[in-house]
Amino acid sequence: MQLLLALDEFREEQSIVGQLLMAYGEFEFNIAKLIAHAIGNEDNGARIFFRIHGEGPRLDVADAIVRPFFERMNLVGQWTNAFGALRYCKDVRNQYAHCQWYSDESTPLTFANLERDAAAPEGILNVQLYPVDLDLLQKQREYFEYANDWLHFLDCRCRKAMGQEAPDAPVPKSIPQPPKHNRPKKPQPPPEACTTPKGEPVES
Repeated sequence: MQLLLALDEFREEQSIVGQLLMAYGEFEFNIAKLIAHAIGNEDNGARIFFRIHGEGPRLDVADAIVRPFFERMNLVGQWTNAFGALRYCKDVRNQYAHCQWYSDESTPLTFANLERDAAAPEGILNVQLYPVDLDLLQKQREYFEYANDWLHFLDCRCRKAMGQEAPDAPVPKSIPQPPKHNRPKKPQPPPEACTTPKGEPVES
């Protein structure tokens, strides 16, 4: 039986989602390399990072280890930019790794996260749908490339600081963070009218 029937008519979108999922694994490998630079031990850098379960906890532990190291190297601002980009990529990776896809002639390519929606213990299962399109996925891929450029930049700086040969990686140019999906945001309620009573007129 054919896999990914909902994505059958969206081959380019299917390819980009696959690229994002595979790229995040490479991000984690490169984060482990930064931990290795920070502690001065390549083998234990990988042991520390990959013994932690869950993408979020891994990022948090990595930040706790490498941030003081980059402060000493005067690179903490660059690491902060990289860390923010990686947290976004983690969220995008997770939403695609744990989703269910849907499409028909009247509905754009859409995914749901039943793992989240099924957390309600009883009552009607309200499934939230999150539309995406090719333009959004291309912007997300570009942002993943931006995050990867930061990891490459920091790795090169670390290697140069240790006297190793490394390319002169440029500082990545900042780009806007795309939305995670195209689901419209809930409109904010209008501010309540001011009901403060007016004060008594002041006699002149």
